[in-house]
Amino acid sequence: MMNFDSAFIAGSPTGIRRTRRRCLCMGSAQFEDGAKVRVRSSVIMYHIPSKRGEEVDVKGLEGEVQKTTLERDGVPLTLNRPVLVKFTEPRFSGHFAEDELEPL
Repeated sequence: MMNFDSAFIAGSPTGIRRTRRRCLCMGSAQFEDGAKVRVRSSVIMYHIPSKRGEEVDVKGLEGEVQKTTLERDGVPLTLNRPVLVKFTEPRFSGHFAEDELEPL
């Protein structure tokens, strides 16, 4: 679960209200690059090459974490699905939330 700290930036010359978000909970060590994981919840995907356009439930598939994106240029990001997982059978990659995966 993500928690956010929002701050109002006063003194804007345009009078537009701006907010700044800071993620308080950073990713877990269990999903480091190269970690083996399994999809533990029902996730429907439509971009699997062998079944393009069809809905495919990837629950139970095992893959390897390619990348976990939590920050960019030192700025914390609040992505919905920060964990990129590469699967071998069928061959594709997909983005997942941490609660949709379990470590092996």
